[in-house]
Amino acid sequence: MGALRALLAAGADPAAVDGWGRTALHEGAGAGCGESAAALLAALAPATSPSAALAAPDWSGASPLHAAVACSAPGGAEAVVGAVRGAAAAAGESASSLLAPALAAVDAQGATPLASAARAGSSGAVIALLGAGASPGAGALLAGAAGGAPGVVRALLDAGAARAAGTEGRAAALAAARARGGRGGASAGDREALGLVEAGVAAAERE
Repeated sequence: MGALRALLAAGADPAAVDGWGRTALHEGAGAGCGESAAALLAALAPATSPSAALAAPDWSGASPLHAAVACSAPGGAEAVVGAVRGAAAAAGESASSLLAPALAAVDAQGATPLASAARAGSSGAVIALLGAGASPGAGALLAGAAGGAPGVVRALLDAGAARAAGTEGRAAALAAARARGGRGGASAGDREALGLVEAGVAAAERE
């Protein structure tokens, strides 16, 4: 963090991109460093709005928010979302409005940050993104069902993902959950996730 501040103070361009189209914000978010993300968002303003910076794609289509979700450091994505909340407060905006473009951005696989977090089984990231305004739906529910993490599936269902997914989305999620949790040798977590999806889909179908 000290090195980043020194580079910015020396005039380093925070908007510079590397050969893969990645910015320093991609790297800071990908390391799960909320302090770095906050410093870079501040350095980019006002030339680049926080909304645009967080949604900027690299050559694979991944935004800094996708990079944060892919972070292997415990709590990394949550720290970055927390930094964005701070930037939003400083700008007099809500975190949900500031993050809206980044939350809706899709990578080369067509996945939003929420769907990526769900597939990775990161319940902390899923909860943080939902709390920041991410909309649950068919893509996120399918990714969560395929990922087989009960905490992720529960968070998505609590946020209304089964209702938002629609009939086809629920069917796809149920098929994915059964393919993982209904097979021989499925883990206890896989079976629990399957049970949650089955219950959530059934409840949504009754509504």
